[in-house]
Amino acid sequence: MNEELKETIDEFYRLADKMAAAGYPGSSGELKEHMMLVSVAIAAANGGITEREMQCIDDYLGYTLDIVTVNKNILPEKLANILREPPSELFSFVEAEEGAGERFVQSVEKYLDILIGADGDVNDNEVWVKDVYVDMLKDALSNARSACSQG
Repeated sequence: MNEELKETIDEFYRLADKMAAAGYPGSSGELKEHMMLVSVAIAAANGGITEREMQCIDDYLGYTLDIVTVNKNILPEKLANILREPPSELFSFVEAEEGAGERFVQSVEKYLDILIGADGDVNDNEVWVKDVYVDMLKDALSNARSACSQG
């Protein structure tokens, strides 16, 4: 496990709670839930999610899953739009401090690369879905920066 990346993710959870306390949208719990759903959507892009991928989600996001929970409660209805919307915390991160939004997107991309390789099978569908999500995050970040600079 990449301990530095794990600590960076934990720092974003703390920042989300700090910004929520200041009146911004989101929280660490909401961010964790969003990232878990994104992780499941990407891991399942090759047809299912493996034990190793679920362990990776637990290791990095602190979200424990089991296959019954994934199949019964998560797939597919909750995943319909998850890859189209950034976490609300992204906008808070842009407001929080210079470069925080960029660091968040970079950390998410690094984590998702690790997740995709967790089962030893880097699947083209998983890579494609991850790339679409990261591109959406980058666009949302650009829009958030523009909105902040105008406000």
